Amino acid sequence: MKVCLLMGSPDPNRRTGELCKPFIDELRHNNVEVDYITLHDKTIAPCLGCYHCQNISGEYGCIQKDDMQTIVESILKADILVFATPIYTWQVTPPMKAVMDRMFGLNKFYGSAPREVLNKGQIYALISTCGYDIDYGAGLLDDILVRWCSHSGLPYYGMYAVQDEDNLSSFRTKSAIDGAREFAQELIEYKYEKIKYIKIETTRLILRSLKESDAEAVSNNIKQPIAQHLIYDMVLETEEAALNWINWINNEKFNIAIPNVVLAIELKSSHECIGLIGVAPKQEIDNDIEIFFQIADEYQNNGYATEATKAMIWWAFEKADQDVLSAIVKPENKASRRVIEKLGFIYVETMNLPYDGTDCAFDYFRLNHTRR
Repeated sequence: MKVCLLMGSPDPNRRTGELCKPFIDELRHNNVEVDYITLHDKTIAPCLGCYHCQNISGEYGCIQKDDMQTIVESILKADILVFATPIYTWQVTPPMKAVMDRMFGLNKFYGSAPREVLNKGQIYALISTCGYDIDYGAGLLDDILVRWCSHSGLPYYGMYAVQDEDNLSSFRTKSAIDGAREFAQELIEYKYEKIKYIKIETTRLILRSLKESDAEAVSNNIKQPIAQHLIYDMVLETEEAALNWINWINNEKFNIAIPNVVLAIELKSSHECIGLIGVAPKQEIDNDIEIFFQIADEYQNNGYATEATKAMIWWAFEKADQDVLSAIVKPENKASRRVIEKLGFIYVETMNLPYDGTDCAFDYFRLNHTRR
């Protein structure tokens, strides 16, 4: 695998460069080839808007001959393209902006050349540093990458950003370094199992595909008293049992088309796996697509279940193209009932379903997708 990282900082030895160090180190530790390209020392003229490149088939085709030609050669050899930049007026730095504008020649959409994307299938990702909080400071750039990739038909993995609160020290904290390494690891996993990797971010949570390293947390969370009482059939007594279950879920059950998906609920602030959430056919209710969730006992009553379930509903409706979701809840499980009713599920009936060797009463709810 090869990663091309474009460094947009005017001084690669400062904040953004510091944040990229553990990211690059983790990639190389996993035998990923990294082509690290600084832009501040390159000659990259602005795009002329002449459309010459749009009439050249099968190659970049820019009429300007400067360092952008070499940069494009590196981009086209990469599996993953990472834009690393500090935020300047809610945007990228001038040399990075020039590169992005000049990449116009990679999309043959607007001239006589046959329609094609020269870097088709390449994954884009963003590393950013900013002075404001992340959403306010870097959120606009993240949105730009989302729109750009959507327009080009390219996968965009997402952004890793850290706020500058104390100059270089902000990017040398354990949290910043661990986050950069984890971002690198996730990109590797995403590339190798692109179809099998799901990542949904909310304000406080990340819903993501399960990893083998989640086994201990999954086992501990499910063994807690409230979870044991409400989901007896998922109790995993040992870390080994949890590991086997994770591999079974990922390798045998995972299917976006059905959908049959179970995700870890990760707390952004600590990167802990605090629960599970998913959607899958439920045989006992005529294979309706059921949404289910579990939050570790110690993290309940913080709104995490509602936040995670709202995101999972969005994914099921908008990404897995579902029209209806179902939920079944034990009558005594007041907390889960409050969550699903708050999110719009409507009570249909109480059903007797097989549970723990006998029939047990469950309240059955449904939520219809209202398409605009």
